[in-house]
Amino acid sequence: MDVEQERPLYIALIDVPEDKIEIVPGASADLTSMTFSIKEEDHTLGNALRWCIMQNPQVDFCGYSIPHPSEAKTH
Repeated sequence: MDVEQERPLYIALIDVPEDKIEIVPGASADLTSMTFSIKEEDHTLGNALRWCIMQNPQVDFCGYSIPHPSEAKTH
């Protein structure tokens, strides 16, 4: 079996290590809204990613947060 087929689609498409990003539980059933947890990242990536995603006219809202300053992850 191909390794790419075993990885979740959102990981396979952007070629990021599987332990770097995950979907936080609570995503909508149709996957039109979800929260990602990106490990070892901060406001630099969060704000740039938010800006890029908001350029898509089909997107109504996109935001990011740092759950806690001592945790090295971005939601």
